[in-house]
Amino acid sequence: VLTLTVDGKSAGETVEASEGKVTVHFQVRAPSWMALSFAQVFVNGVLIEDFTPADTTDLLRVDETFELELMEDAHVVAMAGSLDPTHEMTPVCRKLPFSTTNPVFVDVDGGGYEPIYRDGAPWDD
Repeated sequence: VLTLTVDGKSAGETVEASEGKVTVHFQVRAPSWMALSFAQVFVNGVLIEDFTPADTTDLLRVDETFELELMEDAHVVAMAGSLDPTHEMTPVCRKLPFSTTNPVFVDVDGGGYEPIYRDGAPWDD
């Protein structure tokens, strides 16, 4: 289970950050039989934090809080999982673990959240 908050707001909500500064809190929880190798936070699709989950059977694998300074409206998402073939999710299935959050939106200029590619991404042409 991934938990991502930005200034206390969660997925689908919009944070007003008039000075561009926000506090991000990211937690990753996993059952004892699930191994994880990465936990990452992205802003507007760009990797900004890369954490190594605790190598433990404890439920809580990542619990990080950090400050983020933004110059423009942004969406923040997180993901965690593993690409290591030895981390198959047995006894449940023979797949690798992967999870992602929905975005938390950040309005920096006070005009409401504006997507970075409001009129479509450059590669959509």
